[in-house]
Amino acid sequence: MQRPMSMLSPLSSSPLTRERLDALLTSKALPESSLHLLRWLIWFPLLSVEEVTRLERSRFRNAGALRSPQRVAALLHELETLQLIAHLVVNEPGWPPHQHRYFLTDAGLVVFATQADPPLSVARLAQAYAVERADLISRVAHMDIHLVLASFATRLIVEGGTHGYQVTSFQQPWKQRETIFGHRQTVRQDAAFLLEDPQGTEHAFYVRVDPNERRPFERTRERIPLLRLLTQRHALQLRQETMPHLLILTSSSRLVDWGTLLETVSQQRGTALLDGAITTLDRLHRSGVYGPIWWTFAELRAGIHRGTLPELAAPTARFSHLLGAAVSPALAECFSQRRTFAHLLKERDRNPQHHTARPMLSYVGKPLTHGLATLHGASLSDALSGTRAEQQEAAALLNLALSATQKEILFWLTHQPLLTVHQLAALHAPGGREIRGVQQQMDGLSALHLLVPFAWYGTRPWHERERSLLAESALRYSALREGRPATAYLLAEDKKKQYAVAAFAIQQGTGGLFWQMEHTHGLYTCIARLVEAAQRENIRIITWKNAREAIRSYPDPFTQTTMQIRPDAEVIYQMKGQAFPQSILVEYDRATTKERDRTAKYQTYADYLEYTRLSLPPILVITQHEQAATLIRACIESIGSHLPVVIILEDQVQRSGLLSMLALLDRSE
Repeated sequence: MQRPMSMLSPLSSSPLTRERLDALLTSKALPESSLHLLRWLIWFPLLSVEEVTRLERSRFRNAGALRSPQRVAALLHELETLQLIAHLVVNEPGWPPHQHRYFLTDAGLVVFATQADPPLSVARLAQAYAVERADLISRVAHMDIHLVLASFATRLIVEGGTHGYQVTSFQQPWKQRETIFGHRQTVRQDAAFLLEDPQGTEHAFYVRVDPNERRPFERTRERIPLLRLLTQRHALQLRQETMPHLLILTSSSRLVDWGTLLETVSQQRGTALLDGAITTLDRLHRSGVYGPIWWTFAELRAGIHRGTLPELAAPTARFSHLLGAAVSPALAECFSQRRTFAHLLKERDRNPQHHTARPMLSYVGKPLTHGLATLHGASLSDALSGTRAEQQEAAALLNLALSATQKEILFWLTHQPLLTVHQLAALHAPGGREIRGVQQQMDGLSALHLLVPFAWYGTRPWHERERSLLAESALRYSALREGRPATAYLLAEDKKKQYAVAAFAIQQGTGGLFWQMEHTHGLYTCIARLVEAAQRENIRIITWKNAREAIRSYPDPFTQTTMQIRPDAEVIYQMKGQAFPQSILVEYDRATTKERDRTAKYQTYADYLEYTRLSLPPILVITQHEQAATLIRACIESIGSHLPVVIILEDQVQRSGLLSMLALLDRSE
C-alpha cells in the first residue's frame, strides 16, 4: 500500500541556491550580531523574543551592556527580512497569546556554518542539533512541553551565570539506548543536560515536564520511565558511576500524585527513592531555577505522609544543593557528544557546493505555516489515523492552526461530552458573556470536521437541546496532546455496532451519558453554575474531573477484591492566597435512586475511610428538593460513619457559592 503523502509542504518555492547564498554573505544588510542570535536559535530552536533577550543579557553581562526586548525584536526582524530565520505564532492555553517563536531557515543554517570560524559542515551541523524539519515538527506537536523547557533552559543559563554555573549541554528531547543486564533499554525524558559548577565539575540531570494539571494523571504511563531509571541506576552503581538526578516540573495539584508514584515504584523494586527533586511551574517562574523552590523526593514523601497537600511545608532546597557527585566521563560524553562536535569542527564538507543556480540541499524547507492555508478535515482525518510521523505532523499543524479557546473547547468536550455552548462559555470565561465568541470558535472547529453536532430531542429550549460531541479526528488529536493512546477515548470497533446512533459510536461513555441525559444535564448545569459562582469569589477552578477520572480505588481487606468510590465529579480549585489547591467530590442526586443503591454508595465512602486510613475531600451532594435531602441525611446517619458531606438544593448552587458550601461543612463538623 502506498504511504500517504506528508501534509506539510516539502520545499520552498524559492529554494536556496549558491548564488543567493553569495548575495547574502556579501550583503551589507547582514547584522554584525547575527551570528550570536543564529547560534542561540541553533541551540534552542523556537525561542520567543523574551527568551532570546534573556540569553543575550547573559552574554552582555560581563561587558556591562544591556539588551532590551525592543532591540532584540528589531534584530530578529532584520534576520527574518533576510529570510535567515522565520517565526511561528503560538497560542496555547495558560500562556501569553500570539507568541512569535523563531527558528532558522535553510539560508540561516548555511550562513551560520559559513561564517563560523572555522567554517562548519552544514550536514554535520544539522545532524548535531535539533534544527531540521522533523525536529521542529516534534517540538510544535508537543508545544506545551517545549514552552516549559524553553523557559527553564534559558533561566538555567542566565541565572546560573550569576552563580558561576555553566550549562555545557542541553538535549531536548532525550533518548538513551543501552544494554543493561543483557536487555536493550531506552530511557526517554523530555530533556537532559550537563551543568558545570564553579570548580569545573560536571553534573548530569534528566528533566520530566508535566505541563497541564487539568489532564488526567497517567500513573501507568509515568511508571514505566521511572522503572527504567531505577534499572539504569542499578547498572551505573555496579559500574561505580553516578546516576543523573531527575527533575520534575509540574503543578501544585500533582505533587501528591508524583510523590505517591515515586514511592510506589521504589517499593515495588525494593530499593531507595530515585535521587532528584520536584517543583511547580508557578514557583519556577516566580523565583527562578536557583531559588529555594525544590522539594527533594525524600522531602516530598515525608510531607505527604504527615498529612494532606495543604499541610505540605514550603520547599527549601536550592538547585545548587541538588548537584550530587560528579558525572563520569563516559556519561558526560553520552550527554554532550563532545567528540562528535570536535569532529564537526574539523571535518570539511566532502561535497562542497559549487557556484551553480541549482538548489542546495534543504534541511528545513518551507515554513510550517504554509500548510495551514490548505488544512481541511479529510486530510486531517487521514493523517491522524496514519503513521506516527503523519500523526505528529497533523498535531503540529493543529497546534498552530487552532486558537487557545478552540483547544480549551476540545479539552472540555474530550472529558465532558454533550456540553452545550452555554456550558462551554461558562467553563471558558466564567462570569462573562462570551457565548457568541465561543460559538464562532466552535464554527471554526466544525469547518475542520472536528465537532459532531447533536440534538437532545424533547420540548426543552434550544440552548439545552443543542449539544456537541467530538469527531474521531478530534479525539485522536486530544490523545496526542495529552500523550495518551487514542484507545483511551475511542470506542472499540467491536462495540460500535451496539449503537444505532452514529454519534454514540465514536467516544467511550457517550452512550451512557445520553441514556441518563436528565442526570447528565443536571450535573453539567450545576458544575457550570458552581464555576461561575467560584469566579465571583476569586476562587480559581483548575479542572473538573468526570466520573471515570474521579474514581478512587481501595482493597477490601476481607475479600481482597478492588473496590471503588465513584462520585459523579471532582472539582479541583484554589483559593486566593493559598499555596496549594484543594478538591471537592460532587454527587448529583435526582431523587430517583433506590434506597438500597444509595446506602451502598455511601457505604463505600465509609469503607474507604476505614480501610485506607486516608482522608477524603468534602462530598458535595446536590439534590432537587428538601424531601430528597432528608432521605440522604438519614441514609448517611444509618451508616454510622462521619462522612464530610454537605447537602444543598440544586437551585441554591449558584446563589450560595463554594465558600458558603464549605462553611456549611465546617459548621456540621
